[in-house]
Amino acid sequence: KRSSKQALRNSIKLLKQDKGDPFGEVTIDLFRFVKEKLFLDSENLDTTSLKSELDSKISNELIEKLVNIIKICDAGRFGPEGVSAEISIKKEAREIMEKINTELK
Repeated sequence: KRSSKQALRNSIKLLKQDKGDPFGEVTIDLFRFVKEKLFLDSENLDTTSLKSELDSKISNELIEKLVNIIKICDAGRFGPEGVSAEISIKKEAREIMEKINTELK
């Protein structure tokens, strides 16, 4: 239970760190947050498994926002499309984690 309650705080702390690749960091931090929040064992989370784990636990709208930000991060890591999103990506990730945290309470 303790790990679940600290998941948001730990993830926000990690988001604040700058390791050079904001898109990679955000993706890892989002997956880690969901994993800690739901006590998941899997090391190999992807958007499909996230949807499956979160289905009926949080709103579909929030699931779609989470998946979308992960897709934006992938675009930022592997293509030029994400460059414009780099500035706001960590802020958006934090907002999504806070909303998920609220809905899972």
